Order: sequence, then structure tokens, then C-alpha cells
Amino acid sequence: MTQSSEHDDPPMSLVAHLTELRDRLLRAMLAVLVGF
Repeated sequence: MTQSSEHDDPPMSLVAHLTELRDRLLRAMLAVLVGF
């Protein structure tokens, strides 16, 4: 079974992954806070 990617983006660096993870976590926390 081959991995098919929906995006043809070049591989992201570790720092880019960590930055994206941080942004997603912050948005998730804000969404939870707004929900309450």
C-alpha cells in the first residue's frame, strides 16, 4: 500500500512542524475557551 499525499508540498522541517503544531494548539485552546 503506497502513501498518497493530497499535497505535493516539499517535506517540512522539524521547526516548521513544531510551529504549525503550536499554532493549532493555540487555536484549539481559544476555541474551547470561546465555547465556554
